[in-house]
Amino acid sequence: MAAAQAAQSGCNAYFDGMKEIGKKHKHMFWIFSICYFFDMMDMNLFGSLGASVQATFALTNEQVSQLSSLSFYGMFFGGLLGGWMADKIGRKKALLYNVLIFSLASLGNALIDNYFIFAFCRFMTGFGIIGMNIIAMVYIAEMMPAHSRGKYQGQMAALGSLGIPFGIILAAIVVPRSPEAWRIMFLIGAVGILLFPIGLKWLYESPRWLVGQGRIEEADRVVEEMSGMPSNLAAVPKEWLEKGNVSYLPDFQQNRKELYADGIIHCRTGQIIAMMMAMFRLTVMAMLEQNRSAGNRKEIAYES
Repeated sequence: MAAAQAAQSGCNAYFDGMKEIGKKHKHMFWIFSICYFFDMMDMNLFGSLGASVQATFALTNEQVSQLSSLSFYGMFFGGLLGGWMADKIGRKKALLYNVLIFSLASLGNALIDNYFIFAFCRFMTGFGIIGMNIIAMVYIAEMMPAHSRGKYQGQMAALGSLGIPFGIILAAIVVPRSPEAWRIMFLIGAVGILLFPIGLKWLYESPRWLVGQGRIEEADRVVEEMSGMPSNLAAVPKEWLEKGNVSYLPDFQQNRKELYADGIIHCRTGQIIAMMMAMFRLTVMAMLEQNRSAGNRKEIAYES
């Protein structure tokens, strides 16, 4: 409905009138991709560092498995609340806050010597990682033209996934250099914190989310600044605008529902997927721990 109204008034519907993305879209794409890169690296980092952390803290196998599991518990709650955050405070703030969370948690893992604080940081790492993950996919979908939306989602995921082999290879080079060189890897994982001020400057809020909040004029400004094209997302009649704030108009809520149906992508699907991923990983970790415990019991029985 909104797209049809915008087309009739000669204005683009969000970014769908763009044939090619401009510099501002490219800036956003690269910020998203780098965020995803550090997200993927931090997600898989502990697997390469667990043995070194165990030696430094003199941990038992059970404690190491607990540390690993805590990040997945964090992912569960991150998936549960990440979409809610994005709907509540906006895509931009939610994305950057989650980047800040997992970056600060990684920094904490690098600097902390207390086991319990270290464990809490592992939990918060998982929370920020999966929260950022689901928000990024929704965010980039809402900010790109319809004809190239899937392409840029795929490219962002592909570039971000390079963080996994990068972290593993770098850990293989860095960790053997000293007993506590694993801290360097967590410091590298915390570099993502620099994306917070960069994102505040270069990222724009999703106009689809803004429309859903009744901030239609602000959404129009975002579309016009990024696309260089005129925008009239709500196509509200002039006589309605003369009455003041459109959010108080009798037909506004219906218009808002139509705008959502016309293309607003909720984070709820991402929440469900994230929770399923976290629960699957928790199940696998529980099975591995059960097998490990059974193996330990057999060794003890054999030695006795």
